[in-house]
Parts: sequence; C-alpha cells; structure tokens
Amino acid sequence: MKKTLLFLSLFSAFATKAQDCSELFISEYLEGLSNNKALEIYNPTNETVDLSNYFVVRYDNGSSTPTLLNAIQLTGTIAPKDVHVGVLDKRNPSGTGQEAPIWEDLQDKADAYYCPDYNQSKAFYWNGNDAVVLFKGKIPAGSPLATPVSSLSNVQPVDIFGKIGEDPGEPNNGGGWTYNGTSVANGGVVVSADHFLVRKPSVKKGVTTNPAAFKPNEQWDSLSFFVVVIDENGDTVLNNQGNPARRMNVDNLGIHNCECNALSTNNITKAEKFGFDIYPNPVENKQINLISTDKVEEVIIYNSLGQVIKTITNAKSFMTIDLDVNAGVYFVTAKGASGNKLTKKFIVK
Repeated sequence: MKKTLLFLSLFSAFATKAQDCSELFISEYLEGLSNNKALEIYNPTNETVDLSNYFVVRYDNGSSTPTLLNAIQLTGTIAPKDVHVGVLDKRNPSGTGQEAPIWEDLQDKADAYYCPDYNQSKAFYWNGNDAVVLFKGKIPAGSPLATPVSSLSNVQPVDIFGKIGEDPGEPNNGGGWTYNGTSVANGGVVVSADHFLVRKPSVKKGVTTNPAAFKPNEQWDSLSFFVVVIDENGDTVLNNQGNPARRMNVDNLGIHNCECNALSTNNITKAEKFGFDIYPNPVENKQINLISTDKVEEVIIYNSLGQVIKTITNAKSFMTIDLDVNAGVYFVTAKGASGNKLTKKFIVK
C-alpha cells in the first residue's frame, strides 16, 4: 500500500507543472478486434521530440502496481505538430490465436511496432479494461522485468488513459469504460473496446492526475472500429457475399487536429495517404475486386518478377478487374488523386 500511495502521489505532484501545448499526449487510442491495438501520440510543441525519453505502461485489470513487464520504451522522433503511431507488433501472416496478424489497414498507418513477445512486454496488450499511461523518462537498461514501475526515479506521467486502480469489467463479458460513465446495466455504451477514441481538438495537454471517474466523452470522440465502404457516387459497396463491404476506420489515425496549432505540412502529408482493399484473396475465378473510399486514378498489376501485367488508367474507387494470369503471387499498386501510392499482395490459385 505504501508503494502504491507513493507512486500515485507522483501524478499529483506533476499535475501542477503541466502547461498547455508544452508536452506530448495521447491523441488516439485503438482497441480493436484481435491484436489490432495502437496508440497515436501527438507533439503539440514547436520542437522535434526524441521518443526514447518516453515509455508506455499498461495497468492491467485495475492494477495500481505494474512492473516493467508491463512497460515499453518508445523509439523514434516526432516532428512539431506531428504524431507517432505505435502499433502492437503482430505481423506474421501465418499467425493464429494470440499471434493473429494485425490488419493491413493498420500496418499502413504504423510508424513503429512494439511488444512482439508477450513474455517480454505486455505494454501494448490492452483489451478495454486497462489504464494506459504515457511517461516521460527512461527505463534503466538491463532492469529486471519484475522491477516495480513505482521504483523508477526521474520519471513523470504526462498522460493517463482510463482510471488507474479501477477494473471496469472484462469486455468479453460486456464490461469496459462507457462513453459518459453510465454503467452498462443502465444503458452505458462501452467505447474502450472495439473502438477508436480520438482526442478532441480542444484538448491541449494530457491528464496527469488519476481521475475520480473516467468519462471518455469529456475529452474523446468515439469512432466505430469498422466503416462501410461507399463508391464515388455515395452508394454502398457490396462484398462478394452481397453484404455491405467494411474496412477498418483508420482515416483519423496518423493525423491529429489540435487547437495548439493549425495542421502542419507533416500532418497534411499523412492525411493525404489513402487506402484500399482487394477481395477475394486468394483469387480463384480470375477476377479481383478493388474498393476504396478515396479517389483512385490508376491501378497497375505486377507479377512476382516485377513485370507489368495490366495497367488501368481512369480507375474507379470500386471496380472488378479481370485477370488473364497463371497461378502465383501478384501485386496491385493503386495511385490516389494526391499522387500517393499503395501496394498490396494477392495470390491467384
């Protein structure tokens, strides 16, 4: 109990030092299906920030006393008014169960991957009932994983997601933090699981004192995990089962609108990125469908040797492409209106 009180007092002590637009904070949180987990961290300052001076801690299931097994030091840098998208490192396309791969939509947005081995770091394995804290400071190299986070010196909490010491219930059983704090029994809608939460533009600094109650609607906008795909005419696109096609709702990930400053050139560049999906994959009937909510200007199909198989100019956001090819591995590159390109792999049986 003494360690817990000492550690929580650290949050209160630092709260008086936090100033608007002066320190990093979490700008987007994703807890999605399977291993799709991500944190977007925003730099509201006018200086490039070295992320090796920050780390993330997960307080699992209402814990108040995590160890370094639940922590991970960040990597890279963040330019002024830019963001860093950290994603759980599950990329093995053959992975199943606890090792299931994250979706390509999320991989396209990642700036860095973290915690590939659950036994070495659990920091990015939140599931909707875990508080997540961004700290400023460094974890001493070689520290045993059993070391309590509360024993670290020269570290400061700069943002808290959730409420430390509170377990809002297992999301698989209907638990989790609700949008306005109303209990699930009284109609509250859980948004800490299977949702994107985006920090409101009016938020200019992180939460540095453990809240009496975590009410996401006070600082966060809630977005569903999926978005229905529509074509350039505004009509819903159907998948090959005849149902509305859906993709991960990643459009807000990788860019953050904050009142600290207008969007910078770096943010605009990220916003212009676009995505698309292809199905079915593998292909069995010599046809593949391409869908996107963005304008698509050109599509090029390559074989595994890099030879161009087909070029489609004046492409559409939803189109069926005929393939006169042999079985094998192929690649499709689509170019958007802004000139950005994205390539995806598919297999023809």
